[in-house]
Amino acid sequence: MAFDSSTSLAARLKRAAAFMAIVWAVAASFVAFDILALAGFDRMLETSLMRGLALPAAVRNSTTCTQPAAAVDRALGHQANDTSASIWLLGVTAGIHARNSPWAVAGSTRGDGERSAERRPAHDRSAQAARAVDELATRLRVPIPVPVRPQGSVDPNTAFTFSVESDPDGTARGIAEKYTEAACHLYKAGAYWGYAMEVRMALPGTLSGFGSEIEYHARRANLPEELWSPALAATPSNARREDLVEEARGLTEGITQHLTTGR
Repeated sequence: MAFDSSTSLAARLKRAAAFMAIVWAVAASFVAFDILALAGFDRMLETSLMRGLALPAAVRNSTTCTQPAAAVDRALGHQANDTSASIWLLGVTAGIHARNSPWAVAGSTRGDGERSAERRPAHDRSAQAARAVDELATRLRVPIPVPVRPQGSVDPNTAFTFSVESDPDGTARGIAEKYTEAACHLYKAGAYWGYAMEVRMALPGTLSGFGSEIEYHARRANLPEELWSPALAATPSNARREDLVEEARGLTEGITQHLTTGR
């Protein structure tokens, strides 16, 4: 993926770090959600084979990362540039934005009083993430992804999968066409991780939600397995929220650093 060689590595890292600051400003104000639909994974999903079998058809059958036949075949590679990092962070912040949307909070199984207490922090986090999404998408010159409101009895998590894979705003397609198919998968991996990591931080002892989807897209984005596989493992049952926030930060920044520096 091409980048401006006149831009110093320090400057590129500074820009990537600025967006990470937005991500963790969102996480720092975290309020625990009761999202059992994502958290109630069986232990068997800790294996890659079972995650593959559990992969939704919407993910397997999606063609939104397929480049047009006329597109030039380019490899994403892992050269030092912040374009790849920006694509990853666009996905992460889009996932955070979607998870904190009004209808996602309304879909919580908590009582009315508890949901009311969640709405203001969730609104603030959603607004912060939305600003990052707008800026990143504008920089990458791709359509801005907008959270999809679930229709009828569809739960927010299923609606999110549909949104990522059907790509109603054309963000994933735009990335595939402007950059590479691997870059499109990188965006999707980030989106699932951004949505799921709050559940991971809220509910110790559980597997990450969307583990099958994260693995599927991370492999197709050519991300080293050692960078993303820890995000799929169950967290310690006695872990403190502060430790889980720090772990999520480290996992996210580890991939960002790799994409920015190639290390």
